[in-house]
This record gives sequence, structure tokens and C-alpha cells, in this order.
Amino acid sequence: MPRIVVDPWLIPWMTHLPPFQMLPQLVWGSTATMCEFEMRPVNCPSFTAVQACRLLRRDVLLCAGLAMAPSTSPADTSAWGFLIEHAGSIADRNGRLRVVDAATDWDSRAKGLFAERMGLGLALWLLWRRFQVVHVADAAPFIATVLQDPTSPYHGSGLHLIGTNGAVRPDFFCLTGGSEVVVAESKGAIGPPSAVSSAEKQKAKQQTQNVQPIGVPLRVSENRLVFATTLRTASETARANKDTGVHVEDPEGADEPVPIRVSADAIVVNAYSKVLQLAGLGLVALSLQRGHHPLMPPQVPTLEFEGESLVLLGSAFGMHLTILTSVAKSLLNEPFEGVAARVSRALHESRLAMSSGERTPEAALVLPNGVVALATL
Repeated sequence: MPRIVVDPWLIPWMTHLPPFQMLPQLVWGSTATMCEFEMRPVNCPSFTAVQACRLLRRDVLLCAGLAMAPSTSPADTSAWGFLIEHAGSIADRNGRLRVVDAATDWDSRAKGLFAERMGLGLALWLLWRRFQVVHVADAAPFIATVLQDPTSPYHGSGLHLIGTNGAVRPDFFCLTGGSEVVVAESKGAIGPPSAVSSAEKQKAKQQTQNVQPIGVPLRVSENRLVFATTLRTASETARANKDTGVHVEDPEGADEPVPIRVSADAIVVNAYSKVLQLAGLGLVALSLQRGHHPLMPPQVPTLEFEGESLVLLGSAFGMHLTILTSVAKSLLNEPFEGVAARVSRALHESRLAMSSGERTPEAALVLPNGVVALATL
């Protein structure tokens, strides 16, 4: 029988099949309100006191979606469910980031999932905006390679340090602009800072300490970061340093961590696969991970923003999700080997990417990896 090949790039643009593109909600515009939360650092050399962080509600939602988008599941659109379900769940009190009072009536599982996902979103935002991270990749695929290798001492019953089936593991392996690795783990809860217990924080520390990426150096300091987010409800009265905030801690490394082989190229590919997945281009992400190229068709929809060309990945909720054209070409049209260096050059040549942390966010969310979210209206 003849084999039918479908160009995955045609699916979102020509047939408009991904479910998120058919939804009418203009979430991006309706959540463009500024709010503030506290970052409470512990053992972080870059920060010696509580920091007030300001961001738009929509940025939390998008960062949560990017964090939740699985890099290795091409048919998974579940990350968009969070944006749809909880666009109205974020509130504010006198400009403070809060959650709606109705959250107190949610069942414990719903509250836990919401807080975990909000925590992931705030962790990504802080990694990008405060801790000089450029690329955020899922740690699980890298760890799975070790666990599934029958020649590995950590295969099967030999897996002692990181729990049954690798349950005690970090969320992310991140890459800085200097090609150094940062290991990150996020926790979240609704309530005062004590809502994330000392035991949960200790577990999060173990999750970052139990692995040792090899192949790319760890950053000298702030290389293992634990983020514990606690969310207050809209009508609560909170004392200073007890409002919605993120406890960020840089724990010491473990004595006998599990060595996990990584490369800058693999982290970059995994990180952008999450972006492609969120845009409904999971098949492109899968092809990218398999080393296929070129993946961009000769003509793709593009936009121009502040004098720079952007490839349109998808549109939803009143938002265009785009990526710098120079980054897209470096990533998708050239071999796997050397992709990190090529993307790094493209980012350093982009005024948008290099000034991402200095911008006011109202017009667009510009991330240091060259991803840009724009309003459609």
C-alpha cells in the first residue's frame, strides 16, 4: 500500500485542526493586568533580600503552559487546558498576585494541581527573568535514558538514589547563555508560606541534588534551584513577606548524585520542542528530536515586530505565538550537531532577544530564547 506522508506544518496553518485554534476566548487581552509577587531567596548569592517582582497575569498563564507542554508527546495539547480553565482564576488585591476566593472551595486535588501549575509558571518566569537562564528543558527524557539503559548501574533494582522509577527527580535541566546547566524543581500550594512544608522543600532539594548532569558544566553558583510557590486568596490579609510569593533556594550538591549525560544541543532541542508542542506542532518537535532537517517549508507565515522577522507558530486566545526567524532557521533547517551554538549566535544578533529582560511587557512577552507572544488585536 502507498504510504501517505502529511507535512505537519500544514496542519495548523492550512486546516486549522488543533483544538486550541478554534476557541474564541481572547484570554491574552483580558488577562493583561499587572500584578506583583514576592521572591524570597535563600542561599542565592545574586539576591540578599526579598524581591518584589511584577508581571502580567497572562505571562503567568503562558509560562505555565510552556512549562507543562511535554517535549516528547506529539499529540498532547493538555497544556492549553490550564490556560482555558484558569484564565479567570488569577485575581489581584491592590496589585498583588492572588487567586480567586472560590479556590478555597475546590477539592484538594484541584487545588494541588492548580498550585503546582502556577508554581511551574512562576518558576519559569523567574528562571528567565532573574536567574539568567535561556533554555528550559524537561529533565525526565534525559533521566529516562539512564534508567532504561540495561548496562546502567541505575537500571531497574539498581535505582536507589532517585526513588522507584525515578520518582525523586527534578523538573528541568536549564541552559544559560554561557552554556552552563542549572537544575530546577518547583513546588506549589495555596496558602501562607508554610503551605509548602519543610518536608516538601527538603524533597525538592533532594530532587535537584540526586542528579549530576555531565557533558555540560554546572553553573558555579545558583546551579540547583528549588522554587516553592505559595498563593494567597483575594480577600486574605497578609503581613509583609507573607503574601503570594516564591521561596527560592540554592541547596548544596549531593555526595553521590546519579550522573546524567546531557549536551547543550540536546537541551536546546528539548526546550524548543516544548514550545513547538504548545503551538500544536508536536510532529515537528518529534522530527526535530529525531534529527530530521530541513523542517521549515520554503514559505511560512511571518510577522514583523520592532524591525525583526518572526515565524508564526500558532494563534490562539487573541495571541500570536512566534519565534525569531533567525532562531527558527538555525533550529529547524540545519543538522542537530551544533544547534546550540547556532541558536546562541542568532539570539546574540537579535536586539529583541538581548533586551528581553529590560522591556515593559504590555506590548509583547519577549523571552530570552527568542519566543515572542504578541496580541492579535
